[in-house]
Amino acid sequence: MMKLSIMNAFLESGDAVVDQALEKWGYDPESVRFMRASSTFIFYFERDQKKFILRLTPEGNVEQINQELAYLAYLEEKQLSVHQAYPSIAGNLVETLESSLGTFYATVFTFLEGEQYEMEDLTKTQFYLWGEALGELHKHSKEYKKRGEYTLSKAFMSASDIIPESEHSARHELAVVNNWLESLKQTPQNFGRIHFDFELDNLIWKDGFQIVDFESSLDGWYCADIAFALRDLFVEKVELTDPSFQQFLQGYRSETAITDEEIAHIPMFLRLHNLISFAKLVKTVDVERNPEHPEWLEGLRATLCLKIEDYRSGFQRERERF
Repeated sequence: MMKLSIMNAFLESGDAVVDQALEKWGYDPESVRFMRASSTFIFYFERDQKKFILRLTPEGNVEQINQELAYLAYLEEKQLSVHQAYPSIAGNLVETLESSLGTFYATVFTFLEGEQYEMEDLTKTQFYLWGEALGELHKHSKEYKKRGEYTLSKAFMSASDIIPESEHSARHELAVVNNWLESLKQTPQNFGRIHFDFELDNLIWKDGFQIVDFESSLDGWYCADIAFALRDLFVEKVELTDPSFQQFLQGYRSETAITDEEIAHIPMFLRLHNLISFAKLVKTVDVERNPEHPEWLEGLRATLCLKIEDYRSGFQRERERF
């Protein structure tokens, strides 16, 4: 998630940046609508009755974006249903925008239509299909030869750099997870390009799965992608015998192999994910409480601060177990 200060500044005065971006692709002005802001700003628009998504990335890494788009192009070649980048009028998949608010990287994707579901609404068959979809993705990742510089280990180290020394329980958790992470082996069968956020809100159901939002994709262990996808299933307790998880795993294994030894690492990958998420939130909440702030900003800040406290409590519980 981006810093709240950036989000606030953009939502107050970022219209010119949006217009600058859309002009590079061409658009129907009356069709534009804001959808959401998280690590990026997302807008819907149309051109010649065709539907698109504009993504604006502040403080982005253009090389990481290019690696994401190369992976998407590879998956399309393999006939997976994923959203695809659409070139600008100048023929570029990424356009760089300079503004008073900083540098933004603009990318446009095809708009995919279909249904989305909450986890509690899924049937056993749908859990199977969800796992099958991730298994198919990983099957093709195992054949993908390009390797990027951004890896899960580097994401973890970035989190370590962000979390202050004053966060004693989090720093203790970092040490525990780091010792475990250093013991993991990397092989072509267990490590490669992963989505990182294969949750249900990035899956669109229409005659099967359509997959979106690869912006966080990186090189990591395939088992981590399973853990991250199902983290809401394991929010209370990691129970690997859970029937829904077993359905997911059965679907996954119908497409590609994964060992029970790898699956046993899921609890640790979830602890790693908690640390990365905690660090991102610490970086995100860069504004103090202020009654002059917009109501939405104060509300979001309060929500994120509560989440930060939840992570702190979790790290403390892990520390007290030993």
